Amino acid sequence: MAIVGLLGMFSCQPKDEKIPAEKVIARAFDTYLTEAEINDLLLEAKTREDSFAIIQNYIQNWAKKKVLLDIAEKNLSSEQLNISKELEDFKSNLLIYRYQQAYIAQHLDTIVSENEIDKYYSEHQNELTLTENIVKAFMIQVPRSFNQINRLRAVYKSEKAQDIKALDVICNKYAYQCNDFNNEWVSFDKLLSFLPSNISNPSEFLKNNKSIELTDTNFVYLVNIKEYKLAGELMPKEWGTKQVVIPNILIQRKLKLLNDLEKKSLEDYIKKNKVEFYYP
Repeated sequence: MAIVGLLGMFSCQPKDEKIPAEKVIARAFDTYLTEAEINDLLLEAKTREDSFAIIQNYIQNWAKKKVLLDIAEKNLSSEQLNISKELEDFKSNLLIYRYQQAYIAQHLDTIVSENEIDKYYSEHQNELTLTENIVKAFMIQVPRSFNQINRLRAVYKSEKAQDIKALDVICNKYAYQCNDFNNEWVSFDKLLSFLPSNISNPSEFLKNNKSIELTDTNFVYLVNIKEYKLAGELMPKEWGTKQVVIPNILIQRKLKLLNDLEKKSLEDYIKKNKVEFYYP
């Protein structure tokens, strides 16, 4: 792509000692936007039209910001223009946050034992209620022209070794898509997203059906539902551990790490006479 040529459509070089040596593509007051500042934005562009749109959008936003800043500076009071305290607070908070994240990355123990999981599970069951339907299931999508559809219907629900092997062959050679969730819980909504039509009452459907077969213009979709849990029920341990228990335990550990860090740091600096309190 001729990026240089494209930027040339925007760029000019006014004769002014204040402007930079690079090609200028926009000016706002005494500030200049150069070609060098915008080159990296064009790396993802696939067509000349994409590049043109990216450049035009960036220039417009750059100019709007400069104009609004000028208007703000002319209309705010001197007190409102004084942002030194806000900047100092922002800088302090940002530096503290970055240090805390580095400290957590270095010191956080991310291994959660089965005993900890079991203890959390038994003590916090009010936090472990499902908010959506989940299933263990298998789904396969094959072309309508597939001439072994009856064979597929016979094996995709089976747990016999020879049928599982036959299904594996079909998946690898003929299927457009296979999703094996037989050994892990997955959101029923996620499973339905692979199908060509929605189910109006998913909870009732799961109570009364163990399989789904749908057809559209090009494909046949077969789903075998091995297990299900409904919204409002207690999360199965595998799902609850991944979705709630481990994340919450790690959050608790992070908070304790930070609280201990703050407490110990303050105590150390008091001992070093770096901090003193003058109570009235």
